[in-house]
Amino acid sequence: MTKRQTSGLIALVQSSTFLVLIGGCSVHGHELTPSDGNVGDAAGGGHETSSSEDGSAGREGGGNDDRSVAQDGATYDAAGGANDAAPDSPVADADASSQVGDDIWAVGETTSPLKAVVIHWTQQTKWEMQSIPALANYLYDVWGTDRSNVWAVGNGGIILHYDGARWMSVTSPTAEGLGALWGSSRSDVWAVGYDLTQKRGLIVRFDGNSWSLQSSASIFDNVIFSAIWGTGPRDIWIAGRLEDGSAGKLLHLNAVGHWEDKTPAAGAGDSLSGVWLSTSTSGWAVGSGGVIMQLSGSTWTPLNPSATMSNLKAVSGLSGSEVWALGWFNLDLNTQILRYNGAQWAAVPLGPDEQNTLMNDVFIRSARDVWFAGFSGVVLHYDGMNVTADPTVPTHAIMSGIWGPR
Repeated sequence: MTKRQTSGLIALVQSSTFLVLIGGCSVHGHELTPSDGNVGDAAGGGHETSSSEDGSAGREGGGNDDRSVAQDGATYDAAGGANDAAPDSPVADADASSQVGDDIWAVGETTSPLKAVVIHWTQQTKWEMQSIPALANYLYDVWGTDRSNVWAVGNGGIILHYDGARWMSVTSPTAEGLGALWGSSRSDVWAVGYDLTQKRGLIVRFDGNSWSLQSSASIFDNVIFSAIWGTGPRDIWIAGRLEDGSAGKLLHLNAVGHWEDKTPAAGAGDSLSGVWLSTSTSGWAVGSGGVIMQLSGSTWTPLNPSATMSNLKAVSGLSGSEVWALGWFNLDLNTQILRYNGAQWAAVPLGPDEQNTLMNDVFIRSARDVWFAGFSGVVLHYDGMNVTADPTVPTHAIMSGIWGPR
């Protein structure tokens, strides 16, 4: 870590924004704690004021996800409605070859002034700021089905949509914080967070026309939802923790549409902040204190001994033998990146600058094309040989989520 990065990080440690993130934001695992604030207009407008200024203070230097589903060419208006009919095609049946390119998006926020930030990468343009509605708020996660259908969510119930040409605000059914996104198709997209007013986990869903609040269950009470992943509209997992930080939680939406508490009796650590599945019976969840949980069949089991003691923030993969996770060592604030090869987890070698920059999220396009987003506008890239910082990032913002079509 450079001296300039160190001084900037000290300033962040003293800020409430850093405290929100260190409480478990990963993104895909953004914990929305009572320190979140939840300011902003949930409904949004349709305005397109640019938010491309950096505005970061005291920072210098440098969930997700590999989802590709059917594309139908539909675009969406500011209210979230589809202008063209969209079939409900599951991930496994998708053919995304017609539109998938080399796009990558990352989202986050600057703190001085406070505003949302979206950056976009292609092989030709590298990283560039994208114009978004002016929002004095945070963005926590980004996910989509293809380059003409990308969603972002954040503090205050913010929901943004990108139709391939521009970002627009979409009417949100909540003013509470949304921290993570996942979907099985264009007409089945889910976002989760925490309802500070009701003191329970929060779920909203897009059905192809609009977003709506989903029914709550008693098992949501006092549970902060940090991450979401699934294999289909009736096989969805949520990872999180109790509000008091005493226990991690794993909830499952089953085949008949009921939510179940599937946290193992032996527990899931103090907090879970990431979850990813390769199939309906195989997956991983990660959390604080080096907790790594493996799903085998219908049972979650902690890896013992764990491959790390870092506080893991995110996990994602391509297959059962290509999975990545990342986290921080709280004492020295160093990032650790882990890779699973189907047999064991191992630390990925990092240089001093890469190791000393805090990362929040990981997205895997292929085994030789892995992206990481984090503090101070740092985006790391793995090319099959080394993890290096991308020098073209045009902001020092805290980047919380990263995603691209495959």
